[in-house]
Amino acid sequence: MSEIYRQYESAAQCADAEKLLELQKKLLLPIIAEEKEAFISAEFGRLQQIMGVEYTDGDEIKVFHPLPEELKNGENIVYGNPRELSLAELAMLPHLTYKINRFGAVSRMPLIQCYPQDIARLELIARMYENLMIGRSCADADAKTLLDGHAEYMDFKDGGRVVVIK
Repeated sequence: MSEIYRQYESAAQCADAEKLLELQKKLLLPIIAEEKEAFISAEFGRLQQIMGVEYTDGDEIKVFHPLPEELKNGENIVYGNPRELSLAELAMLPHLTYKINRFGAVSRMPLIQCYPQDIARLELIARMYENLMIGRSCADADAKTLLDGHAEYMDFKDGGRVVVIK
């Protein structure tokens, strides 16, 4: 159990429902924002590539985070800003697929490949963010998972940096 979770747990034990919600917003929202930014920074180029791209939902074709018309410039390639993506969009991203028709067979391919750690973490922070924004406290198990795993996740997202040695 991390020290930050111990501090949270002791403060949460003596808080009523309203104070617990405020405590969670004060403590958890910055951590959620930091993890979202870490994911986006690590995957920035890949996220840019799929913004405005078609995917399939059953037989229906949809567009992932459609780009505004003013950004589209004829034949030129235009990229969106991944920092505009919501947590809900990021959490659903690993589950999106597109169809490829090949020689009479249909294959479904993922829109983007994500690490299992990213999938679990994005789903967790999206769920927690949504709860806090609608005025509902997060489950203690979710708060514990977020706080206890925060340092490890940040190391995981930052650990892939490439250093060029001359």
